[in-house]
Amino acid sequence: MLSLVAAGFYIAVAFATVAAAFRARRSGQASAHAIVWIALAFLFVVLAVSRMLGLEDLLEQHLREGLRGRGSYDDRGGMQSVLVATLIAATGIGSFAFLLFARGRSLLRGRRNLAVLIAGSAGMALILLVALRVLSFHQTDALLYGPLKLNWIIDLGASVTVIAAALFYVRLLPSAR
Repeated sequence: MLSLVAAGFYIAVAFATVAAAFRARRSGQASAHAIVWIALAFLFVVLAVSRMLGLEDLLEQHLREGLRGRGSYDDRGGMQSVLVATLIAATGIGSFAFLLFARGRSLLRGRRNLAVLIAGSAGMALILLVALRVLSFHQTDALLYGPLKLNWIIDLGASVTVIAAALFYVRLLPSAR
């Protein structure tokens, strides 16, 4: 039941991002705005389908079976730690590079640009979260599913951030006449 509620919320976020993309196109905003909103809509539709069909769990099981088939399952910790460290480092480097690019292109100025930047960053946080859940490394699982329930906080927080940014963006732009 909880998965269906989450999927429904993801669909609501997808609709809000599609609305922001249409408003961006109609009001002549930078094409990058519409691209980011459509990419986010796609992400949230994929997340909804994944939630409804249990695709994350299936992928995690598939990875485990592949390791068992190769006889590497008992030694997976070393490989998982390298993958998690690489994923986190790549995310950090990518985020820093994106901020430098955004700063150089003046994307950090103006409320519309900032709404797009914040929504895109929240979408990237969700992608990182899904990757960490699929890798299922014991230490990150302890953080994600431990007493603080960071999995829920990050998932809900990023989703609420995207829908709020999309609705804010739509409110900022004049409607087409």
